[in-house]
Amino acid sequence: MDIFYFFLHLALNLGKQGSNIAFITTNYYPTATGATKLRKDIQKRAIIKNLINFNELKIFESALGQHNMITVLEKVQNENSVAKTCITQRQGATTPEILEQILNRNDAETNYYKAIQKDLYDGNECYIRLIGNSKNSKNPIQMILEKVKSKNITLWHICNVNQGILTGADKVSNKHIKKFPKVGFIKGEGVYVLNDNEVKKIVSEEILKPWFKNSSILKYYTKLKSYEYLLYLTRDINLSDYSDVQKHVKKFEKILKARPKDRGEMQAALKLGKWWVVFATRKNIPFNSAKIVVPQRSQLNTFGYNEIPWYASADVYFITEKDKSICLKYVLALLNSKLYYLWLYHRGKRKGEMLELYQKPLSEIPIKKISEDEQKSFIKIVDKILPLTQSEDYIQSPKKQSQVKTFEEEIDQLVYKLYDLTPEEIKIVEGEKSK
Repeated sequence: MDIFYFFLHLALNLGKQGSNIAFITTNYYPTATGATKLRKDIQKRAIIKNLINFNELKIFESALGQHNMITVLEKVQNENSVAKTCITQRQGATTPEILEQILNRNDAETNYYKAIQKDLYDGNECYIRLIGNSKNSKNPIQMILEKVKSKNITLWHICNVNQGILTGADKVSNKHIKKFPKVGFIKGEGVYVLNDNEVKKIVSEEILKPWFKNSSILKYYTKLKSYEYLLYLTRDINLSDYSDVQKHVKKFEKILKARPKDRGEMQAALKLGKWWVVFATRKNIPFNSAKIVVPQRSQLNTFGYNEIPWYASADVYFITEKDKSICLKYVLALLNSKLYYLWLYHRGKRKGEMLELYQKPLSEIPIKKISEDEQKSFIKIVDKILPLTQSEDYIQSPKKQSQVKTFEEEIDQLVYKLYDLTPEEIKIVEGEKSK
């Protein structure tokens, strides 16, 4: 939740009926998980007149990392009032001339839309869709997205979607050193996440797990070799059985006891005197078997797959089997397709052009449930892709990369057929992915 949400609520409280309210803020609130109350308040008490999404165009020299948007509201109720919205594709620093063109709705590098109020809002979370959300829309992208959504279940119904592990202290940070200046901690020293040299001091290999970064996730595959290891200390461990580990955690006792204690898992461990456990172990995730993994932010829809012991932090999400009639490899094929990039770009969460692949937007992705026989054509191609991407020379082999690209194109065609896309709609999807 951002503080500016309260200013928008306050403006609606103070404004007279018929008054206009304008803010320039970051552009995240239309789909932010913590902004549901704000969106519902706007829907209830005002109409949206204009939404101008500057996307990757930088408005303020002092805040180049921000993605900004102008919101103009009128404090009236009229669900049929038309909102004017736009999303610019421009990048870099802006100029007064560029801003004038965008605001006058005549910029060649900006997409302009119109939608009535009731078609701006989507679902129980009241997501604000700048291109509209009507089933009867004539907007071609909207029509494609409606085909993906219509009569299909969400990923949450067929798969488990979970955030990765939170240790509470991967390594010693500047914050730890500042808080405990007399202890002599060294920045970067491994607490739960250990490098090759630090691991040599731990002989209890059964509680060391291969630890991967989200950069180890690529399309269809993941890196298989780790250079760091997780000291996976759970509540069911008797630490006295591991003298080397006991010595290690004792060294960092002050840091570990300073972690938040308000989570149920941590509270239960503390009652047992086990202050050294990993903060959130995610024991419900089958880390050692088949899974789809996804980085929480990515320029493209990037979903990897493996069946090996593979542990990662909270900036990775794990998609695992729930409905045994739906194969993970079928889901993997859909999620990596060009059509699903279109869905994630327009109906998921974004930060500028970066997809935000958190639990909520992932869980809401529509999936067409088909028979096990119908899934086989997708699985067959995935089974051709995986050995190629997992071969040691894949990155250095243009031939193998070309083969994978061909297989990906075959999957895209299967996905287009699955959702009955017309040739004209396929051209739109292909154009959106390559822009």
